[in-house]
Amino acid sequence: GSTVLSTLSISRFVLISIGKAAAGLAQQAELLLGDFISEGLCITKHGHALPLRYCRTIQAGHPLPDKHSVEAGNAVLQLLAHLSPSDVVLLLIS
Repeated sequence: GSTVLSTLSISRFVLISIGKAAAGLAQQAELLLGDFISEGLCITKHGHALPLRYCRTIQAGHPLPDKHSVEAGNAVLQLLAHLSPSDVVLLLIS
């Protein structure tokens, strides 16, 4: 993880990446942040997934939502519901 980030008082660092370019954005974030990421979620269009180490990937319908879009929305809500004031969320949107 980053030296600067490791000096901060952060309980958990959560990465959420959403959109057609979400997997590429998440890959780059993983390269930069590495083990500093406590948990991650990548939501992208069907067929746009890439290998990720720290993020769970959900592929969903775009431009029309599908049942996977609902699953993705619920996954984001679940992830955010368990945050504490000392957690940090990095939200990447494309």
